[in-house]
Amino acid sequence: MQIKEITIDNFKGIDNLTIKPKMINLIVGKNNTCKTSLLEAIDLSFNTKKIKVNYGKHISGIINIYSNESEISLLTDKNETKIKLRKPKTTDTSLLKKELIENFKKNTKEFHKKIKFTAETDKEMEKIVDDCLDEELISELLKESIIVVKDEKEKLYSSFGLKKTRFFLETIVKSFTEKLNKKFKIKIPKSVFFSYS
Repeated sequence: MQIKEITIDNFKGIDNLTIKPKMINLIVGKNNTCKTSLLEAIDLSFNTKKIKVNYGKHISGIINIYSNESEISLLTDKNETKIKLRKPKTTDTSLLKKELIENFKKNTKEFHKKIKFTAETDKEMEKIVDDCLDEELISELLKESIIVVKDEKEKLYSSFGLKKTRFFLETIVKSFTEKLNKKFKIKIPKSVFFSYS
């Protein structure tokens, strides 16, 4: 597969860039001139899940500080890929709740025998999350999140690394696990939530 054209808007330190690569390309320049950012944008186009692995605690910093959204377009000899990254709004609470529940399910595989995850249990978990969240906590958690839009599907990625955010998250986790344990009559340690932070 050959990359024919790359267009990047507001990704990290790149304001706007369009390149039409040749078969062999050499990227040179002084420090802090976005050479690595260019390669990261290309890499992210192929696998958006790398966003958590590569950026960790700095996930909210991948969008240029002067913008609320970023776009990467990659044209190859086979297809065209477009991804949009945007900072969450207060209206994105449902995506945040979904991320919290998905993370719980992913990190509690040893409990899957005790909890059969169904649409009904998901609804119960959503109610518990609703009970645990307040506006201040939602605001703090969204600050450490980013939304990736690809193929018209939105996915929220979070990094709860900041000390203040972690304090808020520990508050919700304590309440969440207590209510889950009571509802499903199991014992889940709160540590499962922090395995990816």
